[in-house]
Amino acid sequence: VRQYCHQPLKLTVASGGLSPQNQRRVIEYVEESLSVSFSLSDLATLTQLSEFHFARMFKTSFGCTPHQYVLFRRVELAKILLTQNSLSLVDVASACGFSSQQHLSQQFKLRVGATPAAFRREQARGH
Repeated sequence: VRQYCHQPLKLTVASGGLSPQNQRRVIEYVEESLSVSFSLSDLATLTQLSEFHFARMFKTSFGCTPHQYVLFRRVELAKILLTQNSLSLVDVASACGFSSQQHLSQQFKLRVGATPAAFRREQARGH
């Protein structure tokens, strides 16, 4: 399961699954809550579905699990903060909802192919 969860994320909205209104609700909630911890139950409650049903419908709609989607969005936010700010890596991790700098580094390297520090250095050279 872990190996599958680390495959590159391809976001595609499919027919079936969550209604467009529920998709929008979930996306907005995730975007507003990236810096804090939230659960599958919180997301399921937004759509008035059980956790199990929500997870299945989410995967049908987005082509990935809710957890994969949240990690993807957190890494994307980290990329923005690393290029626009001089925040420390600990502060970037906190602002993106990661439990620690190590968790940020692990997930970032897995998805981007470079550590956050290396990514920041590369971005600084490019500008």
